[in-house]
Formats: sequence, structure tokens, C-alpha cells
Amino acid sequence: MAKELPYFRFTVAEWLQGDISMEKYNIKGVFIDVCAYYWFKNCIITKQLLIKRFPNASEEIKQLISLQIIKEKENDLLEINFLNEQYKLLVGISNKRSKAGKIGGLRRVVNVKQMPKQMPKQSLSYKDNNKDNNKDKYNNNIVVDRIYKLYPTKDSNNKNRVIQKTSKDKDRIKKIVKSHYPLYKAIKFYLHSCNKSRTYLKNLSVFLNNLPDVDLVNEVKLSDLKIIDKDKNFWEVDNG
Repeated sequence: MAKELPYFRFTVAEWLQGDISMEKYNIKGVFIDVCAYYWFKNCIITKQLLIKRFPNASEEIKQLISLQIIKEKENDLLEINFLNEQYKLLVGISNKRSKAGKIGGLRRVVNVKQMPKQMPKQSLSYKDNNKDNNKDKYNNNIVVDRIYKLYPTKDSNNKNRVIQKTSKDKDRIKKIVKSHYPLYKAIKFYLHSCNKSRTYLKNLSVFLNNLPDVDLVNEVKLSDLKIIDKDKNFWEVDNG
């Protein structure tokens, strides 16, 4: 299928806001190479084959697996979830078109006069399908919800204090995500800073209107920050 599916969708917002955004540049570089090879191999690959293909990046690959960015399954198989979803979607489209073509061919053999009007030539594309546009909106909404949930409703420095979050904050988050500002990373950095200095957290709207400088956020190595997900509504930073 490499020729039929020569490329996969690269969603900028997910790259900038997802788990991979927290890693060092060498990890990111290896991951995007792995994604290309994984796609080329029709999303079926083993850990042994991957390390053999990238012998100088075995440690980075092991780290990606330990972080669950690449998932290790039974029989040494590896999976990259977002690529699997795209592959299944496009293979399904390809099979439907192939089946439709065979049916059309049979109709022409049976009765040329009843042949339907020729349809415009179609190709496997993300741009010619409204469902794909809706899928983009769905993926963006996932990113926005994830960032919204990341910001706590309780303050780790004052557990009796409730932090205000509203639906308007979600709209603001959506605009910031579209601008490609590393908001997911900025929030984690802010949580760490407040916990370290024992400073009360701002309400979400206040934080969104006073974002840290983007250069400062990009310089932060979030691999040095240990953040424990205790439940869906309360994030606490561990300095240990």
C-alpha cells in the first residue's frame, strides 16, 4: 500500500500540544523517522525490526516505548495509535472505491446502454472529503479538551481554594492552539513554577490572558518536571 498511501496526515496542533512536545529534539527527530518507516511498512512492524532499521537510535526508541508514545504489543509488535487510525480510514476508502469499480465494470459488461454517467476521478486525499474536515475539527476539540482538563480546579498550595474555569476559557484555548503557541507545555511549566515557589494558581482566564513568553516556554525541558496525574480534576507537581 506504500504507493497507494504515500503520506499520512501531520496535524500541527497535536504535534505541538501532545505528549511528544515534551520530549527533547533528538527524541522528536527519531519519532518522526519511525512514523515514516511505520507508515511505509503498512503499520505492521516489530521492535526487533525497528531497532535493526535504526541501530543508532535504539535508546531513543526504547524511551519512546517506555513513554507509551509507541506502544509495545504481543509478539514484539509495535503500534502508533494515530497512524493506525489514519491507515484504517484510508484503507477503508480505498477498498470501497475498488469494490465500486468492480461493480461498475460488471454493469458495463451486462448493458453498456445502462452505464451510469462517469464520475470524476478520485484519489486518496484528505482534502476532498467533508468527513475528513469534520475529523480535523474533532481532533482539534480533543486537544482543546485535554488542555482544559490539564489546568486544575484545585490549588495544590491551597486545597480549599477553587480555581475558576468556564466555557469561554475553552474558546480562548482554541484560538491559542490555532496560533501554534505551546500551551500544553506552558501550563505544565506554570504548575511546576507555582508549586516550587508555593504561589497560588491564577484562574484559568487570567493565565490565558498573561501567557509566558513563547521563547521561555520552548527553552524549558519538561522531562525534568515530574507531574503526577492524581485524578481528572487535580494536578499536583512533585519536586522529588
